[in-house]
Amino acid sequence: MVAERRPATKNVQRLASVGIVENAELSLQIAGVLSKPLSKLFGLRVHEAVRKARGWIGQRLWWLIVSRPCWRLTGSPRVLYSASVLIPQFLALIIVLGSVLLLAGGRKLFVCLLIAILLLQNIIIMLSLRFEWVGYADAPKLFFAKELLILAGVAIVAVRSLIQRRGVLSRTEFWILVLGVYLLIILALNRDVPLMFQLAEARSIVLLPLVYVLGIRLGIGLDAAQFVRRILITLGVLLAGFGFVERLILDEGFWLGVGHIEYYWMREQRVPESTLYGNMYFWDMGQPVRRMASIVGDPLMAGGLLVMVSVCAIALGWFTRRGTVRRETYRFLVVFVFVPALLLTLSRSALLGLAFGCVLLVLARSQPRLFGIVVKVALIAGIMGVLVLGELMLNHMTGQSHVVGLREGLHGLAQHPLGRGLGTTGTLADVLFDTHSGYSVGLGDSFVGSVAYQLGVPGLFLFFMVHYSIVRQVFRCGRHLQDVDEVGRWLCTALAAVLAGLLLASPVSGSVYSLVGSGTTFLLAGMMTSYVMVRLPDARVTKVDGPAQLEDQRDKSAWPVAG
Repeated sequence: MVAERRPATKNVQRLASVGIVENAELSLQIAGVLSKPLSKLFGLRVHEAVRKARGWIGQRLWWLIVSRPCWRLTGSPRVLYSASVLIPQFLALIIVLGSVLLLAGGRKLFVCLLIAILLLQNIIIMLSLRFEWVGYADAPKLFFAKELLILAGVAIVAVRSLIQRRGVLSRTEFWILVLGVYLLIILALNRDVPLMFQLAEARSIVLLPLVYVLGIRLGIGLDAAQFVRRILITLGVLLAGFGFVERLILDEGFWLGVGHIEYYWMREQRVPESTLYGNMYFWDMGQPVRRMASIVGDPLMAGGLLVMVSVCAIALGWFTRRGTVRRETYRFLVVFVFVPALLLTLSRSALLGLAFGCVLLVLARSQPRLFGIVVKVALIAGIMGVLVLGELMLNHMTGQSHVVGLREGLHGLAQHPLGRGLGTTGTLADVLFDTHSGYSVGLGDSFVGSVAYQLGVPGLFLFFMVHYSIVRQVFRCGRHLQDVDEVGRWLCTALAAVLAGLLLASPVSGSVYSLVGSGTTFLLAGMMTSYVMVRLPDARVTKVDGPAQLEDQRDKSAWPVAG
């Protein structure tokens, strides 16, 4: 049954009234004004590039990419764009722009572009459906914009590393490579599930580690720590600021006008009646309470990003010793901006991640050798606790699907130790494809349960080895910077704590441990790892009866060479 759609004639007329077809020069001028604050913030000369684009070439590119498709109306005022024109152009534009930035040396701009795509993906799809730029069948293709940008970036930095003969792999990259080979073997052997199902789930398993590798191989340089710090503060202020306005000032009509109903019809094939749906409400307080979704458009993903920002700000505000004014600024942001915004998301996993991250920060300062042991013990205890007490804890709460997902995944692992194959379950398969044929058993609410069900014991072992190795490497980078760069040390330590919290949440979460919710964390962690290798290429920190000392020992097996 096809749901009745609202006429979009007024929306189309409003877009036409602002001169969307003939405002190329005005749009470029607006972009130039907006780019100047960004240039001051990130040290980039974006406004110069925009100013140069105001010439003959810029206007004609705008005509080919935007204005010309606008004129291609199909005769009905309800259709503004043709999906066959808009989607390929949008995806091609993202890939070309990212590739040009990397090849031209604009690595910081590439990072900003990737983070922007990760944050705005849901809003872009909502608006595209709301204004009927694309149809329900074509809109899921827009999800792949970020994947294509990441793959293009990985391909470029890999080729560059090979050309420059800097292809030495770290232990972490070795485990990622082994996981990739294992996924290829599963793809080759499993012929019972459609290839698109398998590729969809392989992508969700391997892309986060690839984002980490991309952050390493970008090789931002010695100013990477400063760049990461500015990104974190800017991201936190944007998330919290927009979230406060959206949650405390605007009502439900804002999200309904943006395209919330159309978005969840695409994802769930169900339309709420003039109200918000899904994760936008918290149902454990006797009556539904609306959550803060911020610019991400999803409260759980916004909560994951705010955990990263909050833990890093706590580390810089309470664990550093230098810069009194800066420390007080971080403390103010944590107490009055980041944590209140995190509370408004009403995300249980985000609150647990914040608490666990703070515990690991304290542990990193007092007993750093226990960091890895605590992560392992907490992960095992968390899984066992959910299996034994899950239903009891959630008896009067929502979220039973998380417990069921983990239990069913491990039950499937016991029955099929080598797994059922890629694509037999998972969130993305449920979103993109019709699951009534029996391919999916709906374990997407538990990421570990989904991995165990699909990949079996070998795949689950490789999954944990990859992600624990990433946590360990980022934490070791923080120890390398001890007594060398205090800000960089605690940035690395905080990011390692956040990654450990994500690993701990993966058994009972499918949305926080996702590319949108966690991709920025993995990217920034990779950049900080690269920063340590550039700052201290031939040094290793050891603990010798007190203060950390530097030794001229090159450990190529543990530290890759930044590209």
